[in-house]
Amino acid sequence: FYGFMLFTDDKVGNYYKRFIRDFLKYKDEVFCAAGKIVLGLMYEDYVTRGNRLEVDGELVGGYSSLHIRRGDLQFKEVKFDSMTWYDNTKEIWKPDEILYVATDETKASFFEDFKKNHGEPMRFFND
Repeated sequence: FYGFMLFTDDKVGNYYKRFIRDFLKYKDEVFCAAGKIVLGLMYEDYVTRGNRLEVDGELVGGYSSLHIRRGDLQFKEVKFDSMTWYDNTKEIWKPDEILYVATDETKASFFEDFKKNHGEPMRFFND
């Protein structure tokens, strides 16, 4: 929101930014569903590592996640194939982490090259 709106009057801009901050919320069901996904990913990592869980300062860990958007991009130059995604992001996760991918890509085969190179489990919402 903040990146798409420009108000010429700072007072008006601050009013609407505070309004969005204070009143635009996801429903509890959305947060609960997301929490179940996170818990499932952390539990899978816990079991895979032999009942050992490594968490960060926010008590989250055991997986990395990517949001790969495919369907709603209007510029062809930002629609990458799966190997380009892999090459551009392979440095940001630990080698032994589960990788959760949130995507609007409908063809599961799109991620085959990515999976071959990643070598660790990849999980999707439909899993």
